[in-house]
Amino acid sequence: MTEFGREYGDGLYALCVEEALVKPVAEELAGLKAIFRENPDFIRLLGNLSIPKDERTRVVDEALGAEVHP
Repeated sequence: MTEFGREYGDGLYALCVEEALVKPVAEELAGLKAIFRENPDFIRLLGNLSIPKDERTRVVDEALGAEVHP
């Protein structure tokens, strides 16, 4: 895991503890992991810096918005 990933994960976990959302967010992350494994092109799309960030964000919102906690 990268230092950035570890820092982000630690921050997300701390927020989930504070908001009492550890279990639901962990379940959502497991679901996202499965989605990304089944659709590797989705990860490549999100990592494609030639696509503007707002467009990539819109794609995520449209694809997953109702599936995950904000």
